[in-house]
Amino acid sequence: MLLRYQLIIIFVVLSLTFMHLHSFIVGIADYKLNKSAFKKRKQGQTFVEWLLFSRFRQEIPKGWIVFFISLCSTYLFVALTCVFLYICNEDVSFWLGKKITLGVIMVFLLYLSIDFVLFYSREPEKFTNYDKWFKKRGNPPKKRKK
Repeated sequence: MLLRYQLIIIFVVLSLTFMHLHSFIVGIADYKLNKSAFKKRKQGQTFVEWLLFSRFRQEIPKGWIVFFISLCSTYLFVALTCVFLYICNEDVSFWLGKKITLGVIMVFLLYLSIDFVLFYSREPEKFTNYDKWFKKRGNPPKKRKK
């Protein structure tokens, strides 16, 4: 497989993983906070705060942030490895690059399938079922009398 196609596939998987996992983690913070507090904290965020979730560290479990950063950096490391293999030896790059790219796709599909099994919501208005795994902060909502 040509280096160009390897890098395209790896960066497409990286961008899909980044967008999905980032929106999922922001969704955790949105679920735990009420709308007003979430909007106040989100207002005026810098790019680094947005990327590393600096303003929502109390609401987001550290494991999710570590998983996000490690998965995205692993994909970047794999892309650099493919480039290094191509520079060293094109024959090895062709054979091993195909295996590495296939591994990246398999890890991505495994991640999506685990995410789907754990957080799928049958309700059409809810995209992700956060209440199954995370507790809301504050008091529970009041029940209305019928």
